[in-house]
Parts: sequence; C-alpha cells; structure tokens
Amino acid sequence: MNAQHTTGRLAPSPTGYLHLGNAWSFLLAWLSARLDGGTVFLRMEDIDPARSKTEFIDAALEDFAWLGINYDGEMVCQSKRTAIYEEYAAKLSAFTYPCYCTRKELREMAGAPQTSRPGSRFVMPDMGAAYHRTCRFLTAEEQARRQKQSACLRLACPPFAPRERHTVPEEFFGISADFAFTDSVLGKQTFNLNDCGGDFALRRSDKVRAYQLAVSVDDMLMGITEVVRGNDILTSTPRQLYLFRLFGHTPPNYAHIPLLLDAADERLAKRHASLSLKALRRKDSSPAPVLQYLAGFLGLHGEFANAADILQYMQDNIKTIWENDGQNSERDKKQDKEQDKEPGTAKAYLMHKLAKLGNTVSTDF
Repeated sequence: MNAQHTTGRLAPSPTGYLHLGNAWSFLLAWLSARLDGGTVFLRMEDIDPARSKTEFIDAALEDFAWLGINYDGEMVCQSKRTAIYEEYAAKLSAFTYPCYCTRKELREMAGAPQTSRPGSRFVMPDMGAAYHRTCRFLTAEEQARRQKQSACLRLACPPFAPRERHTVPEEFFGISADFAFTDSVLGKQTFNLNDCGGDFALRRSDKVRAYQLAVSVDDMLMGITEVVRGNDILTSTPRQLYLFRLFGHTPPNYAHIPLLLDAADERLAKRHASLSLKALRRKDSSPAPVLQYLAGFLGLHGEFANAADILQYMQDNIKTIWENDGQNSERDKKQDKEQDKEPGTAKAYLMHKLAKLGNTVSTDF
C-alpha cells in the first residue's frame, strides 16, 4: 500500500446512458485505487440541468452494481453544490472578468485546430484556439454599457499584463503559463495554458458553473489523490493544475488512459446505443463477457464474474502476470522508473500495461 492513502473517484456525467468505453474507464479507476487499498468515491457530474436526467443517474447506479464496481460513502451530486462553487469562484475575483463574446464570435476567432503536440506519440483531440482576451481589458465604462448582455465569467491566465499588477496578487503576478506533471500512464507532460485555450470559463453565460471549476473544487474538498480518466481530457489538466495553485492546494496524481474506438475507429460515445451498458445488461444478465473482454486488453485472462474477481486475480497472480507480459526490456524498465512505478506491484503492472497500449484501443465487442 502507498504511504499516501489513495482516494479515487468515479465521476459519470448523467447526460446519457453509460457505454462500454465508460465501463473501461471506471473499471480502471476503481482497480487503480483498490490495488492500493484505497477509497473510491462516486460523484455525479450533473451540473448541467438542461442535459442531466434522473433516468441516467439511476441507470448508472444499476451499471455499477451490475459490474461489481462499488464505492465508499454517499454519492455526491454536483447539482446540490452550486453554492460551494459560487463561494470558490468568489475567491478568484482578482483573476476573473466578464466575457461578452457570443458563440459565433468565438467560432470566428478560432484558427486551425491543433490536433497534436510536437514530439508526442499521442494524437490529441482539438485543444481549441486560444481565447484572444477580447474582453479581458474592457474598461469599467465599456462593461457598464454591456451589462445587459449575457456574459460568462472567465479566469485570466498568465502572463499578466503590467496594467493588471494592481489587481493580481504579487505572488501570482510573475507565474509561468507552463504546467508540468508526471502522468502515471503517459509519463512527463508539459502544457502551456495558452496552448490549451487560454482564459477559460468558470461560469457559463447561462449562469451554470463550468466543468473546470466544479471538478477542481470537488477534487479538493473530497480529498481526491488520484484521477484516472480518458486521455481526451488531458488538456484540461493544466487548467485544473492552475486552479489548484490559485487555491493553494496540492493536486491529485493523474492517469490518462487509452480511449476505446469502435469498428470505424471513432471514439465510443453515448450515441453508440448498442454498446450502452443498459443494452448490454438486457442482452446478458451476467457482466462476465464485458469484464473478461476489457480485462483482455490488460493481458488478464480468467473467469471474471465481477470487478472484484479481476482485482483478486491481479493481487494473487501478479508475479506470473509480470512474467507472462515479458517486461524485460531496458526501455520498459526506464519508462516505469520515470513514472515512479514501484517494480513488481499490481498497480505498477496496470499503469505499465496501459502505457504500452498507446493512445487508443480498437474494439469489436
């Protein structure tokens, strides 16, 4: 067990039925924490009232029970925590400003999308064009003229202009926009906030608190020490690291995992109705086919009737699992060392195997 108690989380967004790709992600998050003897919390990210539905929450709970993915404590719902997000947004008032740009104007600002980072073997989703700070330096008079317009609330990212010295606290004025971290799967990562969209929204123009603020505040207050999620969210990490720094809080460890693709090499999404866990539950009362299929990507083969069977198998057979994997190359050993993986453990094997899978995994389930 790690010296630091591992606290992970399952964080579904109830805007549709969970699918096979979600099962992959949540199984890995659960295994990663449980292999450390850690805690796993459940958080429903239902902050968007227009898209979140009770039926999807109920279905997700049934999916977790079917797979045998359990959690500790009571379920947390973001929809009930809006006052908390307001409180924490207010703490950042020295860094925020109203943005009156419409969606059309933002689309017009966007240039050619950046789909990968130089020198990276991981193909990244569109990071989006950097916001041009159009509304960041509006005068009080200009803001007053637009006060009847809808506005989102943006967080100013470094570098800060000389004119902002009187508003930005001194300890933050000269900070870099570069944020580096060691990902448990991808290794060392460095991102510049302005390459990831620049100034980002903390509150949407419809007054709904934005994803970056909500998840960062929740991870802080829930004591989350490990976040396992799809690598399509990798470019959100520097934004969340920035928020952690502004709040003076230690960020969790991150592990960005390969995405599952369908037969057409498209990322599995909630539109894949036939691969929804609800549909799979109706097709077969046992989760064994799903779990055994997903475990196969990890080089694990056995009779797995629930998630706990996979966990127990890894704990009981880890020496043999490592031997069957043939992890003997100097390159593999060097990579594991760089990513702070303790050799020979089941947790190290999990991250090692995910790293070897690459950016995506094709599925024909």
